[in-house]
Amino acid sequence: MRAPKISFYPLEHGDLEDALQFACRLTEKAVQLGHAVHLLVRTQEHARKLDELLWQFRADSFIPHQILPLTQNECQQNCAVTLGTQEHLPPTCEILVNLDSKVWTHYQEFEDVREIVAAAEKERQLGRQRYRHYQDAGCPLETKRLATGNKIRS
Repeated sequence: MRAPKISFYPLEHGDLEDALQFACRLTEKAVQLGHAVHLLVRTQEHARKLDELLWQFRADSFIPHQILPLTQNECQQNCAVTLGTQEHLPPTCEILVNLDSKVWTHYQEFEDVREIVAAAEKERQLGRQRYRHYQDAGCPLETKRLATGNKIRS
């Protein structure tokens, strides 16, 4: 199995709420490019917040998504975006957007891992720990510098 590409997105400012907002923009762009995305969150509360944001973060955009775990009746095939905590592996594994504080043990099942790091010092320290983990595992790493205001550069 080939090591996934790991991209770090250090936010210039903001907290975990800003990281969730940025995750919506990052996910929207990935879905527009035809990718399946899993958003790894820290808690079910974060999943609910992200669920709301994906519905309303922009007036002209909606990102169809599902929160894991799903029962057999809830499972919709071809849903490009899933969200869940470390206990829930998604059915489709292409891009992982990590909003958790640690590296997920299943990260190697994804082609591409995107690490969002909030600006608070504690979050930066946790981001550095994740960076070292991937570095020690031999994963190709890159850091994406964001435009002013945590905007994704094209």
